[in-house]
Amino acid sequence: MSPTHEPLKPLFFTDEVGKDREHKKQLIIDMITSRTNCSSDFDEIKSIDRALKRGNELCVTTISGGVTNFSYRVTVVGEDAPETALYVKLFFPYALWGTDKKVHYDVNRGANEFKLMRHLKKILGDDAPVATPYICTHVEELIIFVTSWAPADEQWANQFIDGVVDRRIIPKLANCLATINLTPFEGEFNPEFNEEVRPTMLGMLDLTRQTVFEHLASKNAPADDCIAYLRQIGQEKFFFMMDNLWAKYSARDCINHSDSHVFNVLVESKPPSKSDQQFGDDGSMILCDWEMAMAGPHGRDVGIFQAWPIACSFFHTAQGHKTAAYIIIERIFELWDEYAKSMIERGDKDEAFLMETYRTSLGFTAKYLFIANYLLGMQFEFLPTDGLSEEIIAKAKAAIGEVGIKVMEYGFGEKELGLSLEELRARYRSLVTEKIESLAAEASKYGAQPTHTSILRETEQRVSDAGMIENVVRRASNAGKPAIYDKQPLREMIDEER
Repeated sequence: MSPTHEPLKPLFFTDEVGKDREHKKQLIIDMITSRTNCSSDFDEIKSIDRALKRGNELCVTTISGGVTNFSYRVTVVGEDAPETALYVKLFFPYALWGTDKKVHYDVNRGANEFKLMRHLKKILGDDAPVATPYICTHVEELIIFVTSWAPADEQWANQFIDGVVDRRIIPKLANCLATINLTPFEGEFNPEFNEEVRPTMLGMLDLTRQTVFEHLASKNAPADDCIAYLRQIGQEKFFFMMDNLWAKYSARDCINHSDSHVFNVLVESKPPSKSDQQFGDDGSMILCDWEMAMAGPHGRDVGIFQAWPIACSFFHTAQGHKTAAYIIIERIFELWDEYAKSMIERGDKDEAFLMETYRTSLGFTAKYLFIANYLLGMQFEFLPTDGLSEEIIAKAKAAIGEVGIKVMEYGFGEKELGLSLEELRARYRSLVTEKIESLAAEASKYGAQPTHTSILRETEQRVSDAGMIENVVRRASNAGKPAIYDKQPLREMIDEER
């Protein structure tokens, strides 16, 4: 069985916080009521205006958030109320994941997110994989924006947890990332775009750089393959790679989404279990959560996407489902092929550009595998761990970290710089598939585990980035030890709370 731990302490529990949450909901109701009118360019806004004039009311439901923002679904309730729904995001001027709760976190990131969504709608029209932006305004010290409610409203991560991934999403996501990366630096989209969010990200990176070997020196450090390999390459080489990662974070080559992982891609909900369909009819998708968008390096967005799917593939292998693991890996390589095709056809990019971009993408895949997923345990509780022993969980987790470091050597460690693009792709594939085969041999000792639907889908959970970061901090605080050594699967947490 998986290890158990004390339940997480609730983040919000005081009457004061409860009143503040209700106050924020009322701000949204007041703002939407005052901004809807029949002269709007948008039919949904007109429909809501007519409903409110008939005496209907707005209902605000919290979807996620509470650390840097809140996300809401807003509907109309009452007699003959329209089925229209709106998505609303409210931005705080602070981030609760840090140790200093009073550090300013510029709310203009919300306005910049709104601008980018509007930009994509202008370029790609109705095919743009973003919700239609309606309203963006300051309210008190906050920023609130309103968009259409996306028909694709399930996080794509659910499909990777299931081990069955809709390949129709791949070219759409690749085209979207290429579009934003090819946005010319002009007007409001310039090298300083949304610059206010960069210090927060660099601060977290610097903290990792300074503390990683303190964690490894701890007597509680796991004696696994990842730690062994990290000690083998040594502190000097690791810090060299981290210096190169820092330099790439500071690059300003193009506009990046900067947070393009599978939890920020929304797809159609899985059809009911009685249906023979695995996916929705249209294969539609939405790329959301643009508040971290800023100027950055080519390759970052594609690299971020690949990390968590690799982690999922290792755990599917550990469960005895190697076929699912290889399906996921093929999707990763398909995304690069589609992205490269768009960059060549629409951006006139050459082989040298693609080679540098691919190395950078590997560096950011590695950063998320080793630092985010392995070292900090971000997104770990959502991985498919059902039925696995502590031993095989530890081996799969170590595989995530070890492959992350080895891929980082190619991305930021200047390993084998003379390779061609195809040779580099082959090295990358080999690192991943060799680990899959190794885990498969280990998993054969236990037999295949029954498949389970995604725990997020089962519990109707929506995961936010800030919440994942804050969970890491809380776990370390609750356990009195580094977050790397304190993992608790979400299914057990839910059972305990029930």
